[in-house]
Amino acid sequence: MSIRWITPQLGTAPALQFEVADDMQVIDVRDLVDKGGNHVDTVRQKIAAGSESLRSGRRTIVCCDYGISRSNAVAAGILARHASLPFAEAARRVVAATGETEVKLEPLEVVRRALGEDPTRGAGAGDRIVVTGAAGSIGRALVPRLARD
Repeated sequence: MSIRWITPQLGTAPALQFEVADDMQVIDVRDLVDKGGNHVDTVRQKIAAGSESLRSGRRTIVCCDYGISRSNAVAAGILARHASLPFAEAARRVVAATGETEVKLEPLEVVRRALGEDPTRGAGAGDRIVVTGAAGSIGRALVPRLARD
């Protein structure tokens, strides 16, 4: 797998499967985990480094072991911050550009918190949500969170 470009300047890739060029900045997120337990400050620092790299005109590659969850979640955070987008829109753009649909919820959630977004924003008391596919892997993780929040 090579670099999957989200924008002409921002991409994701597995860490060991691409060559780093002189005009590239690599944001290595292999120290994060694909489950709960990532520190918001650590994720915030990676988003800031990626955003600064883009501001300086460098092609920025976010990499993890396989280029799936951690790299795409952090890339969505970088895109949201750099392009002043809501996180949900940035995440949609990452999925559309990379074709990666198996990003785990935990890395996405910590990136959302690192950006300072309230995951319950827009939901009013008593709102009802219909979840299709609740028996699938995402649904099984999502439904308890919706019930709790």
